[in-house]
Amino acid sequence: MTLTRRQFLKLGGISAAAASATACGTLGRRLAENDLPESLQAPTPLPLDAPTTAPAVGLPTFPVNPALRLLSRAGYGPRPGDLERVAQMGLPAYLEEQLQPETIDDQAADLMVRGLDLYHREIGDLLNQEPVDAGISLAQSTFYRALASHRQLYESLVEFWSDHFNIYLRKTQFMPFFKIVDDRDAIRPHALAAFPDVLSASMHSAAMLIYLDNAQNRRGAPNENYARELLELHTLGVHGGYDQTDVQEVARALTGWTVQRRGPRQGQVYLNADEHDPAAKVFLGHALPAGQGEADITQLADILSSHAAAAHFMATKLVRRFVADDPPPALVQQAAQTFQDSSGDVKAMLRLILLSPEFAAAPPKLKRPFACIVSALRALHADVSDVRPLARWLEMMGQPLFQWAAPNGYPDVSPAWAANLLPRWNFAVALLLNQIRGVRVGFDDLLQAANVTTTAAALEFFAGITLNHPLDEDARALFTGYIGSDRLQNRETQLRLRESVLSQETPMPTTPCTHCSEYTLVNAMSRRDFLGGSLKSAAGLLFGRAIAALPAWMPHLTLADPHVGPRGDTLVCVFLRGGADGLNIVVPHGDEEYYRQRRTIGIPRPDDSRADARVLDLDGFFGLHPALAPLQPAYQAGHLALVHATGSPDESRSHFEAMDLMERGAASGDYTGWLARHLASLDTGNDSALRAISVGDMLPASLTGIQNATALQSIAEYHLQGRDDRVGDMHALLQTLYRQNDDLLTAAANQTFAAMDVLSQIDAAGYRPRGRAYPAQEFGAALQLTAQLIRAGVGVEVACIDYGGWDTHVAQGGANGAMARQLDTLGQALAAFYEDLPDEIGNVTLVVMSEFGRRVAENGGLGTDHGHGNMMMALGGGLNGGRVYAQWPGLHPDQQVGPGDLDITTDYRDVLGEILSKRLNNPGVADVFPGYHLNEIGLALPH
Repeated sequence: MTLTRRQFLKLGGISAAAASATACGTLGRRLAENDLPESLQAPTPLPLDAPTTAPAVGLPTFPVNPALRLLSRAGYGPRPGDLERVAQMGLPAYLEEQLQPETIDDQAADLMVRGLDLYHREIGDLLNQEPVDAGISLAQSTFYRALASHRQLYESLVEFWSDHFNIYLRKTQFMPFFKIVDDRDAIRPHALAAFPDVLSASMHSAAMLIYLDNAQNRRGAPNENYARELLELHTLGVHGGYDQTDVQEVARALTGWTVQRRGPRQGQVYLNADEHDPAAKVFLGHALPAGQGEADITQLADILSSHAAAAHFMATKLVRRFVADDPPPALVQQAAQTFQDSSGDVKAMLRLILLSPEFAAAPPKLKRPFACIVSALRALHADVSDVRPLARWLEMMGQPLFQWAAPNGYPDVSPAWAANLLPRWNFAVALLLNQIRGVRVGFDDLLQAANVTTTAAALEFFAGITLNHPLDEDARALFTGYIGSDRLQNRETQLRLRESVLSQETPMPTTPCTHCSEYTLVNAMSRRDFLGGSLKSAAGLLFGRAIAALPAWMPHLTLADPHVGPRGDTLVCVFLRGGADGLNIVVPHGDEEYYRQRRTIGIPRPDDSRADARVLDLDGFFGLHPALAPLQPAYQAGHLALVHATGSPDESRSHFEAMDLMERGAASGDYTGWLARHLASLDTGNDSALRAISVGDMLPASLTGIQNATALQSIAEYHLQGRDDRVGDMHALLQTLYRQNDDLLTAAANQTFAAMDVLSQIDAAGYRPRGRAYPAQEFGAALQLTAQLIRAGVGVEVACIDYGGWDTHVAQGGANGAMARQLDTLGQALAAFYEDLPDEIGNVTLVVMSEFGRRVAENGGLGTDHGHGNMMMALGGGLNGGRVYAQWPGLHPDQQVGPGDLDITTDYRDVLGEILSKRLNNPGVADVFPGYHLNEIGLALPH
């Protein structure tokens, strides 16, 4: 390890010979902390001829600093001094430097990561360590590199590929070990390589084979999980020209491609010839000859990476990531052509995209939580000695590292993050007041480097490194008045200065999150006419680039005047994400074919005396899984109705296509959600800030298109945090700034303040369920929160709750096992909700649905693959329950559809539409499900 003389002097003489793990990390942090220019300057206004953004509906155009845009979109935002360096180099030269990361001196980041012992161990050794320690080491590596690395484009591509080839860290107990190896040996070495190389690396990743169940893919009855996601998510896209037969052929080609479980090669990927299907396969018209073994995988990768659909799919994803949520078609086509001409050269595609006119004039794009946090830390030159508190903030914002359970990776479009505003506010408060353990913002160091001695100069300097432009007169006057005229050394003055800066740092909704974006969408210099007045201009500057609840990039509802009517039931929508196996939830035990095709995972008949757990008979033909016994009282009381052979007409068997269409109501050309259309089409006179809620950190697609929806995870924590003696002033200041605004920029702020006001009146800690305790898992807590809001009478009309983990390709289990444990939580939680609302249940309807069902026959991994028909549940006092509604199509192979699925005889919109019409008093169901004719089945009683 060597240090330059300048680095050595900056470190104040710390011994460069100290090479222990701890010393390496300390040296790296000190290098990064001292990596400031010799002097820092306040910003200068952009020239009058500066480029501007492309027009966007409802938003002004505004000047763009090209260097800032490149730093923010092709990395994690500038550190002090970076803007000047890039402007001096020129964008093409800087981009070329970033495209050759091996030539960039990155000693600070390298030293930080060098000290992470677990990150560098081989899999055989890792498997003997503690998984939690491995997870911490992986998070440290990810944070430190994004924060301190000078290879910013490279790090942003590492994040891109980590999402593209997503791996869920909690899939198994040992996944943190395998994900370390995936990150170190598959993703990072190939982040700027050609697409065929990174695809091949992922296909050889033990973490990927375990995550998508291919480690248990055996000939004879292969499971299709990895095969389907390889086509849909990794290469061709859901509309990439393949069909179900192609999925099955790819699954056959991947049989036996697994991970060594024990011995000296434990954790290594290899082909188990005994489990590999050696017969010939045909995929997309290409023949895979018989008996070629591992060459099946190599040939498959070649076919996929050279396919025209892969070129278009990857071009679309890269343009979406770097340019716009709605990728410009012309740029996508150019990037796809570059992909084809260069055999998937990612560097060539990035040159095209990042130097394109579309990139230069791109509309606003909201940064995701990880980029938001890292950008703030970089902008304020923060020193980070412990990333664990930052990981907690990521969790509150909705993006815990490597913990997106679905294989499509964290969303890369702004609407997904637009409703969870409060945690970003609170992060800004904690960061600027140095309240995050292990994170220090060196205000004094920055002021000293900038030679700042007055309050006015300090304001201008921090505006430069957070907003990246000078203050206008109105904002300067506002801040100066708030801070006061005392000396900068005064404790109270410094505190108010920090609060002014945190106001500049507070991410809000219409843009890309203040400090963390190149945009000044709420640029006080250029948007005065847009906001109309000095107070609004100052508010825009304070909350900088933000996200609005309904900005230009979100779908807008265009319905006729709403129907006016009385409030009906509160509707609670529970979505079982992953494709729950309805055949093992509501079991057709009277269909003999069920037991012929599910010899291992079938639930024993009600009269099977040999079984310790068996079907709970309902009507002689259908019965409940035994784990759902807590729901029997509701069924017997007529408050639980079950619908079988139901679902969406979508036949893609893609989780994401099916979920999207179901949550939109399968309305062709309308990308708003069915619940949003319901709320917009019915005026109940309810102006509560909590009329529509989602329990979690994101709004579901079903609520897309309305302004007044709130995502919340906790009643007790839904407030502005900070010092007790200061938070009141901050809260009042923010509300004052936004009180008179009526534009899209401030909609989310006002919605958040209104929700805080309502929730502050509820005694969260004193809540006691009236019946059994809710399960301790997240799903139980979500239902308890919903019940508490219903009992509090705060105006909730619609509540959405997700419950994931239903994608059971392997080891599904029957009466016992993995799915039985999921069902136990489901049954206990629904029963607790039902018992908790004895006085309210007459005006509450809860619906349980999933995107599709599972295949009738079990596969070789003792699980089930993606199917078609499914079941739905409806729970409430206004139902004609105590029965199973089903036009049963039968399970015999001659009665199945597709590759072996339960047919659909009841459209899911019939169930939802009847509930909306009869229980929620909405006469405008035709607006909610346009183009669909409702067929009532009789499960809902008139309100």
